[in-house]
Amino acid sequence: MKPFRRRFKSRGRFQQAREGHHFSCPPCSRSTCTLADVPAGCQARITSFASQLNSGRGAQLNAYGLAPGRWIRVIQSSPVIVVQVDLTEIALEQDLARGVNVQDIK
Repeated sequence: MKPFRRRFKSRGRFQQAREGHHFSCPPCSRSTCTLADVPAGCQARITSFASQLNSGRGAQLNAYGLAPGRWIRVIQSSPVIVVQVDLTEIALEQDLARGVNVQDIK
């Protein structure tokens, strides 16, 4: 009888991002970048919320820790965007992520 061999798949970008590995993140070429533009594994600083978000939604994001001036790490970018703020992971729909303006992508 042959011994059981466990085959490990190579970890994808999603798993590596969770483990804190950094990638070279391309800078945004547009004047205003949104959270939806940040690739998985990269960090960005929140600058403001777009005018398309109502005040209630902005207050809710602030309560979750997504406030202007905070650094976030994008863990996953598809099918929903999962971001990490401090020790909290938050899933956002694409439309909501387009309402969060960011800069200093690294």
